[in-house]
Amino acid sequence: MWEEKEILITVKTYPHPQPQVKEVVCTAGIDRNGEWIRLFPIPFRYLDNYKKYKKYQWISVTTKRATDHRKESFTPRLDTLKIISDVADWDDKCKIVLSTIVYKSMDELQMARKQTGISLCTFKPSTIDDITCKKGDIDWNPKQREIMRQQFLGEEIKKIEKIPYEFRYKFTCIDKDCKGHEVLITDWELGALYLKVKANFSEEDTVRLIKQKFLGDLCSPKRDTYFYLGTTIRHPQNWIVLGVFSPPKQQQPTLFNA
Repeated sequence: MWEEKEILITVKTYPHPQPQVKEVVCTAGIDRNGEWIRLFPIPFRYLDNYKKYKKYQWISVTTKRATDHRKESFTPRLDTLKIISDVADWDDKCKIVLSTIVYKSMDELQMARKQTGISLCTFKPSTIDDITCKKGDIDWNPKQREIMRQQFLGEEIKKIEKIPYEFRYKFTCIDKDCKGHEVLITDWELGALYLKVKANFSEEDTVRLIKQKFLGDLCSPKRDTYFYLGTTIRHPQNWIVLGVFSPPKQQQPTLFNA
């Protein structure tokens, strides 16, 4: 059954080529009831400009349960998508984001996934120690390249540049015996920053500047940093960092479960 929902967008991941819909951008957020919602699929770059939502904007869209087994996944009717308003104030963002369950233990999170099927959450790491970077594939796989050579109803496919690195956060959680975790980052903002910086800097400096932003800035001692974590369809047991929430510490409310 189709139902209109209002959602505060908190997550946009880097686009990937996808059959039938040209590309997919995993979009997620929190609805008016404080529940996590995943909108999938969305070919974001092909939306009309007035529908291209940003993070921390309220949108309304008609949705129905997706065939995706993840319980938070909904299929959107893109012709109904509307941007309602922005949430710019950090206190207002915190009231919404930190009203959800904030996990601090990866063991507890995995248990909750098995018991309830959750695949999206806010997570508070105990320490954030580093960002690792290793070379990945420099191009999409043959199937993905073929998708980008196709046309959809006469419309040219927009090229998606492959990010040839895999960036991962290294962090610990509050588990007593935690030996550390290393989790892939798929945030759209990291990919966009890579493309912007690499046009003017060497690869070495590009990686350094990304670490400066996503570790030195977003995870600085002046910020109270959280991760938005999610799972994939193919690997539901593996969590990835979909985005970062990092309010200034002096603006961090104390009445929530963070």
